[in-house]
Amino acid sequence: MGTPSAAHTDLSRIRADGHAVGDAPLPGHTMIAAPLWYGSTIAGAVALLPSSPQMRRATTRARYLAAVMDTAAAMSGQLTRSGTRRAG
Repeated sequence: MGTPSAAHTDLSRIRADGHAVGDAPLPGHTMIAAPLWYGSTIAGAVALLPSSPQMRRATTRARYLAAVMDTAAAMSGQLTRSGTRRAG
């Protein structure tokens, strides 16, 4: 995402896919992330950092992507239905 046009392309792809997959901050891991929605506003994200070798297996990759997206959808539904809640 070095240039504005590259960043726009990446964000467009993420919006279309509903998730992002990329390098994780931990060496040897990949990050899968999906947005949490509060109505039409992004309220955060849910992420999973599996080991990179696990992500090479198509069935494992698909299972992890589905789990992250399902979790984000469930959390987004809860946020939207009940409003934001403050911790503590």
